Amino acid sequence: MFAAKRHDMGEVEFLIGRVAFERGDLRKAKEQFIIANAKSEGRAFEAKDERYRLLIDDGS
Repeated sequence: MFAAKRHDMGEVEFLIGRVAFERGDLRKAKEQFIIANAKSEGRAFEAKDERYRLLIDDGS
C-alpha cells in the first residue's frame, strides 16, 4: 500500500547506485544513477558528491 502511494523520485535507485559506486561496480552504479536522474529530473544529485554525477555525464 505504501509503495503505491509514494512519489517515486529516484531515491532508491540513487542509493543503490551510490553503494554500487563505492563498491567499484561502475556499470551498475551508472545504470541506477541514470534512472535516479530521470525520475528526479536531476534533483537526486543536488548537494551530493559530484563523482556520482560525473559518472553519468561522461558521455559514454
